[in-house]
Amino acid sequence: MKRPLLLLAAVLGCGILASAAFGAETHYLVLGGTESSGSREFAQELVRLWKLPGAVKDKESQLDWSFAAAPKSRLEQLSEQRGDLAIVDAESAQRWLGEFPKVQVLTVLWTNWLQVISANPELLVLPADPRLTLRMHPNTFPLAVVWGAQTHSGVQSIRWESLSPQTDETTWVQEGAWMVLAPAPAQEIHQLLQENPLHRLLALSPQLRQGLLEAAPWMQMGMLPATTYPGQFQDIVLPMQRPVLVARHDLQANMVSEVLELLFRQPQNWQPHPLFRELKKTHNLAFQHRYTFHPAARQVLGF
Repeated sequence: MKRPLLLLAAVLGCGILASAAFGAETHYLVLGGTESSGSREFAQELVRLWKLPGAVKDKESQLDWSFAAAPKSRLEQLSEQRGDLAIVDAESAQRWLGEFPKVQVLTVLWTNWLQVISANPELLVLPADPRLTLRMHPNTFPLAVVWGAQTHSGVQSIRWESLSPQTDETTWVQEGAWMVLAPAPAQEIHQLLQENPLHRLLALSPQLRQGLLEAAPWMQMGMLPATTYPGQFQDIVLPMQRPVLVARHDLQANMVSEVLELLFRQPQNWQPHPLFRELKKTHNLAFQHRYTFHPAARQVLGF
């Protein structure tokens, strides 16, 4: 009787050792936004990088991407364990992360600059022309509010129509002017300035910048270096914001480390993807008291 039991134990032991040796693949899901959004583009590129030979140490961890149109839906899916990581814009992080204690921040991501392109240098000093229609995404609406208030014309004087309200795209276009929330340099703006030599990247007045910070506390001010665009001969202080990479609070520490190490290696690579070329650990220092960071992320980031 003892011999069959010993054989059974040996078989089970071999099975356990084989399982430990070969392991089962673990699949993780990163959520982005709708087609043509920066969050989807980032998620797709992250998955592509993850699958490159030698990109990560853990060969058994597989990363795939999916999408949810609304940023809040991505946070809900992580909270309900229907995803592992997600990219959300800065406004959504400011507004809703507090509602999802099971979702924590891994790092801030690329910079979206609020860029105003026009041939009229006094565009934002004068009241909005009611004969023109403004096309904008709701994420850029705070600038319209501040502009209307400071020119005493009121936002109601601005004729506007929403641009793709179900996506997280952030463009705002007026006839004769472009107002865009996007990385810089943006290829479309660069081309526009080359084709329209009278157009320039406009600086926002200190009053307009301050009003925007009060209306949109998820924004910051940054210095866009000279020569970023044709005809830009000086550094310009512009509003900017950084999307956020978030994860389930119980995401394994080794997975968090693998993701962050992969991201922060990209700026040193030859021709990194535009959304990956300026990722830095130090960008997170300004947010260490604003967001709740994953413990493993805090260790990688050094605070």
